[in-house]
Amino acid sequence: MSADAQGMYFTIGFTIGNTFANSLAAMFGVLLAEQLFGRIGLAITVFSLAVSMVILIGAEVGPKTAAAMYPQRTAFIAVWPLTILLKVLYPIVW
Repeated sequence: MSADAQGMYFTIGFTIGNTFANSLAAMFGVLLAEQLFGRIGLAITVFSLAVSMVILIGAEVGPKTAAAMYPQRTAFIAVWPLTILLKVLYPIVW
């Protein structure tokens, strides 16, 4: 497999995993808000927005900023978990 194809599969696999994790976090956030506050629409909305902000900052902006500031160090830290994720998601991506 060429380096371009590997990069493409890696990007697709990473995007699928990221989307799945974000969806699970939002789902559990809404379930937690419902358990704490009942079916109060405002509480669920506020909790959903809070979870979305945490995901945006903690899972999107933060890692990308760290990678931009320290690219080699970030790559060495991320390579093993992302390789495992790529192998697990390969049947879905392929």
